[in-house]
Order: sequence, then structure tokens, then C-alpha cells
Amino acid sequence: MYFHYNSNRAKRQLAMEPSPFQYRSYLLRLWCSGEGKTWRAMLEEVGSHEIHHFADLEELCAFLEKQTKPESGKEETR
Repeated sequence: MYFHYNSNRAKRQLAMEPSPFQYRSYLLRLWCSGEGKTWRAMLEEVGSHEIHHFADLEELCAFLEKQTKPESGKEETR
């Protein structure tokens, strides 16, 4: 999969003061633990410095899915 970064578009989007639902920023740390080579993860929210720990990549993905779903009863507007 290939993603093209358009810096002009990104600057315009950031200048529009996105709502918390529209924009999330994390520092992601991954490390391999134990004999079973289980990948662990930690996310640190950039603005609040809140830290989330995950025992495996499935937990990390579930957390990110939950964070990016629209709130129930509300439609996302673009």
C-alpha cells in the first residue's frame, strides 16, 4: 500500500482546528517480549501525555478502532 503525503493539503487541514474525533496524535512504542515473541505496545497521547499499554497487537488495534469510530447516535460530517 502506498500513501502520498501532500504537505499543502496537510497544512490547510491542520489550520482548520480539527475536532478531537477528526485528529489523534500518538507516540507508538513496540517491543518484543518473552520466548513466544509476543509484541507489546504503548501509546502516549501527544497533547495530554496519557499512556496506554497493550499486551499484544490485537489489543492495540481494538483500541485504535474504538478511538476512530464515530460516537453512537452522531454522524460524522465532512
